[in-house]
Amino acid sequence: MKPPRTPSTLTLPHVLRLRRRPLAALCTFLAVVTALLALAPRPVNSRPVVVAARPLPAGTVLAPGDLSLRSLPLDAIPDGAAAQVPDVTGATLSGPMTAGSVVTEASIATGERLARPGLVVVALPLPSSAIAALVRPGAAIDLIGADGGTLAADVRVLSAPDSTNGLGSGSRAALVEVTPQVASQLAQRSAVDTITIAVR
Repeated sequence: MKPPRTPSTLTLPHVLRLRRRPLAALCTFLAVVTALLALAPRPVNSRPVVVAARPLPAGTVLAPGDLSLRSLPLDAIPDGAAAQVPDVTGATLSGPMTAGSVVTEASIATGERLARPGLVVVALPLPSSAIAALVRPGAAIDLIGADGGTLAADVRVLSAPDSTNGLGSGSRAALVEVTPQVASQLAQRSAVDTITIAVR
């Protein structure tokens, strides 16, 4: 009669048979982990950009509450995108923006290169297509408030809505040259019909 096997005399096949279930569970676990790693999304290079926090009309003087930061993939960021809110705070929109739209150099009219000394450039929403057809680059217009008072006279038009020089907004807004005081008054007007535009 053969003596019983002791643990020290167990052969490799016997050990493998005894550990078959734990080894199978370990292999299954490793397979699941490998599959999850393969399916996990690869990290995307991104950076924060300034976007409109809410719908903004043309001519808005941007305040911090109008803006927010959002991270976008690098290949989705348009040229000239603003990276910090202070970079565009106080600038004037050259056209309307929807919430979430990226603020770029083309979105704003700072007047740094267009306005004469002591003046700034703002986007002036035009009340109708008929007026828009008359407002041409180089024209002079008067801006009259709802009370009949003249906000600004002999205002120089720099760019009309259908301009092809890259300055027009395509949103029936013209770029005009005014004093900072008039720019502030225009920014405070909540509706286009509170300003009458007289073309000289």
